[in-house]
Amino acid sequence: YYSSLGDAVAAASGSASSPDEITLLRDIVMVSADNVTLNSGKYIKLVSPGGGTVHILKRASGNTASPLITVNGGQLTLQNIIIDGGAVWASGSANPPSPAFGATNTGTGAVTASKTLVFASGAGAKLTLGAGAVLRNNCTSSAGGGISANTGAEVIINGGEVCYNQSGYTGGGIVLQDATQMNTKLTMINGSINNNKSAPYDGGGINAEYGTIAIQGGFITKNLASTNGGGINVNAGTGANTMTISGGEISGNIAGQRGGGIKAGQNYTVTMSGGVISGNTAGTGYTGNGVHVGDVITPPPQPTVFKMSGGARIDSGNDVYLISDKYITIGGNLTGAAPVAVITPASYTAGTVVLSGTVVSANYSKFAVTPNPNRWYIGPDGKLTYDAASGGTITTVNAGAEIYQIHTFSAPGTFTLNGGLAFPDSFEYLIAAGGGGGGFSDLVENKAGGGGAGGLIHRTGQTLLSIPYTVIVGSGGAGGASEGQNGSNGGDSSFNGESATGGGGGGYHRAGAASNGNNGGSGGGSAHSTFGNGGTGASGQGNNGSKGKSNGTYYIGGGGGGAGAAGSDDRGGAGLQKNITGTALYYAGGGAGGWSGAMGGSGGGGSVGVNSGNGENGTGGGGAGGYATAGGRGGDGVVIIRFRIQ
Repeated sequence: YYSSLGDAVAAASGSASSPDEITLLRDIVMVSADNVTLNSGKYIKLVSPGGGTVHILKRASGNTASPLITVNGGQLTLQNIIIDGGAVWASGSANPPSPAFGATNTGTGAVTASKTLVFASGAGAKLTLGAGAVLRNNCTSSAGGGISANTGAEVIINGGEVCYNQSGYTGGGIVLQDATQMNTKLTMINGSINNNKSAPYDGGGINAEYGTIAIQGGFITKNLASTNGGGINVNAGTGANTMTISGGEISGNIAGQRGGGIKAGQNYTVTMSGGVISGNTAGTGYTGNGVHVGDVITPPPQPTVFKMSGGARIDSGNDVYLISDKYITIGGNLTGAAPVAVITPASYTAGTVVLSGTVVSANYSKFAVTPNPNRWYIGPDGKLTYDAASGGTITTVNAGAEIYQIHTFSAPGTFTLNGGLAFPDSFEYLIAAGGGGGGFSDLVENKAGGGGAGGLIHRTGQTLLSIPYTVIVGSGGAGGASEGQNGSNGGDSSFNGESATGGGGGGYHRAGAASNGNNGGSGGGSAHSTFGNGGTGASGQGNNGSKGKSNGTYYIGGGGGGAGAAGSDDRGGAGLQKNITGTALYYAGGGAGGWSGAMGGSGGGGSVGVNSGNGENGTGGGGAGGYATAGGRGGDGVVIIRFRIQ
């Protein structure tokens, strides 16, 4: 037994692998003579006796000019010990009163100090807060309310707590200062840094002016910085300093200015591979509720790097603000559900780089962009874009309070979603194949069959991924151009693994001979019922073509099938009306059979004597059958993709 803590420390002779354990048997109100220093060669573990008893070392009212404990090259582990700075918090909006929520050190018996609670300094110095260790209630006019570490010291929090402290400079809970570049370190494995306040400057929970921080677990929560970095502020004058976040939670912190959760300043690389940042708040009129990346100072600051990978997540209410020329580096594939972060760029300019790294194209869709005022997106190249997706001809249409973006492909191409889509289940698409060409007719008396419409597929409520989708648009089939020639089938169109079948060509007619219409998306019409039948349409995409007929004098070609109805005598089958572009239009009408004045089906089906009997491009309509002429050409198909963007 020793009469004082100082005597016990002086007598200790443990080693780094086997520190001497000092058991505190009573609470101590520490006057200045009770303050202790662990110089190099001292290895101590300070504990309470167990059984639920936790003793307190408390700053006396006259002991305000020094830390209660100084670790000067030695090593100290605290477990089940409370070190109390003597502040008595009163008023405020929290219960119990907290300096982070308006409480002041004005309660009965309140102590205000000029130094931190525990000061660690020098190469080899190590302070470990184990389970049950609490550093609390220190109100100081200097930096580091609970802990101040510099010049190569190491601080480890593994179950301990730093709480209810207030600094009069930076680092309400902890400050790291290391201008000598000796790599002062803070490692947080488990535990909590909470309800601390820095006033009037940075780092409510932690302020690092130099050194290395590793957050592996635990909670940094409910801290307040009067200026920047409610939870953590890192900013070094020189050197290559780092902070890694692989676990834990940074939440509920408040900054009077920038960076509610984290303010990442110059000469720091912050790498986040796990953990969560949520529910933090930047000051009114300031930026970066979750994270503020970069410094707004003159002259231009030194580099700031912010990296994300793995399970890192910054909740959508906590944006990442990037000052001009800063971006998020994706250091590896991100595993969380989108969005893993919402980016607010300093400049909303198309082409601005907001993501960088070798795996951007595989991860850009994990990020969203804060609207300003309209939605912005991130392309697979990591750059800002106005458009939610690329490919085809892009238009937008308003539908009440909702806005839809429409991509129309009239030729083959690629459809690619950009990052940040808010409504991933809102996709609607239409696939129309090319229409079949009309058959050839050699004489006025012998009329040929009309071409069938291209197959039509229409889907709603689909979910698409942010990957490139190949779009194929089928061309219209050529009309029969010489004796004995059917119209050619239209080309297939495809998107998202679905293929619409090209329309069947119409049958030819010549003296004494005629042919069937071809099978297709919709079947082509035949030239004469005696010699042939209409082609068969593909199930779910179209209908059959019609047989030709005789009116007693002439043989009349049958109409091609349409998406909405089969061909009927000489009339092309009707197409289907769709409103995917914002205007109700018909698609995939059958081509008319050869006969004077015969009409193609609604939806682009070619009519005899109109535009050479050609089907309408962009609808997949069939070409008209020949009337002592070549058959009309089928209309080209189309692929249209529509989705909600607002």
